[in-house]
Amino acid sequence: MNPNLALLLLCQLALYTSVTSKNVCGHPPVTDGMDTLGLKHVYEIGKEVTLACERGYTPVKAKTASITCSASGEWTKLDLVCSPKMCPLPKPMQKPGMIDVPFKSVLNYTCDDGYVMIGANESVCLHDGTLSAPPPMCKAVSCALPQAPKHGKIVYDNKKFTGDEIQYGQSWTYECLPPRAPIGNERGSCLASGNVTEPPVCKAPCKVNINRGRIFYNAKKIWIGDLKPNRILHGESVVFYCLNKELKCGSPVASQCIDGTLNTPECFKEPGKMEYTLKPKSLPSEIAMCPTDLTK
Repeated sequence: MNPNLALLLLCQLALYTSVTSKNVCGHPPVTDGMDTLGLKHVYEIGKEVTLACERGYTPVKAKTASITCSASGEWTKLDLVCSPKMCPLPKPMQKPGMIDVPFKSVLNYTCDDGYVMIGANESVCLHDGTLSAPPPMCKAVSCALPQAPKHGKIVYDNKKFTGDEIQYGQSWTYECLPPRAPIGNERGSCLASGNVTEPPVCKAPCKVNINRGRIFYNAKKIWIGDLKPNRILHGESVVFYCLNKELKCGSPVASQCIDGTLNTPECFKEPGKMEYTLKPKSLPSEIAMCPTDLTK
C-alpha cells in the first residue's frame, strides 16, 4: 500500500472520530401541557432552550423555564410544571370532591327515560376554563289526552294538567258505564315513547231468556225468579239443565255471555207453569245428574 495513502486514511478516521464523539443533547424533556412547537431533536453543548406551557395549561410556578445542554450531553434540571385549566361542573352534576374537570375533558349528557333533551348533548372544557356549551334541559315527555272507551270513561289518578296533553308517568283507570264490563287494559299511563295504553272495550251484559227453570251461576243453583237483576256480565257463563230422556237424568250445559248475547241451549225445555209450580222436584235441575254429558 502507498504510505501516503495510508496516512491520509488514518487522518480522516481520526477526524471522523473526533466529530462523532462530540456530546450533544436530545429532545428537551417536556411533560404534558408544555409547548413543543419549534423544539428540535438534537442540540449542541451549551445551547439554552426556554420552555413554556401550551394553551389550556397553567404554569404552577414561573411562567417559563430555561434549560441548558450540559457538557455531559444532558439537560439541566427543568423546574416547570404545567397544570391543565379547570372548568366548573354544572351544579346539578357536582359531587362531593368533584366540582370541576380539566382542560379537554368531554361531558356527555343524557336524560332519564321519559324525558327529552333540549340543547347540546355534549360539552368540552376549553383552554380558557369555560365549557363549550351550557348543560341541556331535560323536559318530560308529553302524551295526547287518552280517549275514553265507547260506553266508558276515564278516571285520572291525579289530574294535575291543563290543555290537551299530559306528562310522562301520569296514570288513570278506564271504567265502563254500568252494566257494561271492560275487556282489555283497565289501567293506562303516558309512556316514555309519548304513547298511551290502548283503552279496553266495554262489553254489554246478557239476560237469561227463560221464564221458568233453575240455573247454575256464580257457584250456586238459582231459580230464575231469584236472579235479580237478571244480568250476566260479558265473559261469564251460565249452566242450564237439560233432560236425558233415555237415562232419566239431568245434564248441565254451559253457555257464555258474549257482548249482550247469551244463547239458551237447544236441549233446554222450559217447563210448563203447572209443572214448574207443582212438581219442581221433577225438573232436570233437581233430579240426579248424568255421569257425563250424553245429550250431544
